[in-house]
Amino acid sequence: MMVVTEEDRKKVKEYLKEAVKATERVVEEQAHIRDILNTLKADHDIPPKISRKIMSAMRKGNAPEIKEENEMIEDLFEIVG
Repeated sequence: MMVVTEEDRKKVKEYLKEAVKATERVVEEQAHIRDILNTLKADHDIPPKISRKIMSAMRKGNAPEIKEENEMIEDLFEIVG
């Protein structure tokens, strides 16, 4: 560990304080997302699992790829059963 001087100790402490604050923001944002998903479920009967998949596709910008995969899955289900 390279914490030698008192200045180093102060820097490490400040970095860790900032990391704790960032973690708290993440937790708050996750709670906000859960609230949104619960509202979608309650108001529009959209399951959270589906909402999360759509959110992921929107964020990644890979909706066409997901649609293609789902079509392939549907085709395979028709074959097997």
